[in-house]
Amino acid sequence: MMKRFLIFLASLVLLVSLFPYCTSRAQVAEEDIEMDIVGWDAGQGVLSWTFDRDEPKEIEILESEYKGDKAEIVIYIKTQSSPQAIFTQKRQGKLRLQYVWKENKWDLQRIDNLTFK
Repeated sequence: MMKRFLIFLASLVLLVSLFPYCTSRAQVAEEDIEMDIVGWDAGQGVLSWTFDRDEPKEIEILESEYKGDKAEIVIYIKTQSSPQAIFTQKRQGKLRLQYVWKENKWDLQRIDNLTFK
């Protein structure tokens, strides 16, 4: 009887310890990022770059780390000026995106420029 209780108790402890990792939250996809970064400035100084909805973007997720209600995602992005722009500029590089889980969705909070220029 005591052995069964100890096995039950150990199983319960294991389940409770795994609970934070069991979540129904979807991960952030490239398509989500493409929309989330619109309006954000990822450049610095003369390299300032505000993402536009109409500019073509190629996004690859390089790393992602999800901890509870926070997520940190490193992407490699290639983009260029909107097709309506007079002069075409191209930019590419790595960005770190920081998300927070709010109101049942991932909400972009911050963008750090790692190598984007």
